[in-house]
Order: sequence, then C-alpha cells, then structure tokens
Amino acid sequence: MFQISLPRDMKIRLKGGRIAMEGRVEIKIGQREWEVICGDGWSLLEALVVCKSLSLGWCVHS
Repeated sequence: MFQISLPRDMKIRLKGGRIAMEGRVEIKIGQREWEVICGDGWSLLEALVVCKSLSLGWCVHS
C-alpha cells in the first residue's frame, strides 16, 4: 500500500482548473502564502502522488 505523510502544518490543493478535480498544484506551509509546486518535469507520477493524497483516485493526462 502506498501512503504519504504530510507535515501537520502543510496544506495541498488544486487551483484554477475547469472543475474541482483539476488545476495547478499548490501547497501552503504554516502561515506562508500558497505556492505553486508543479512545473517543468511534472509527470503523471507526480500527479498520481497528489491525486492519491487528495483522495481523488487516479490521474489522467489530457
């Protein structure tokens, strides 16, 4: 079983997509501002980790 553990003060979200289940990946640690973490070199493997951690199931490339 694959499991990911995030620090307690870390939040992760998808923002700016056409629907709630798509968009750019952003994180927030503590009181800092939301920051974009996906960019060049982003693949389905990284997307899968994010989707699973947000309980969204499998990711797809469109």
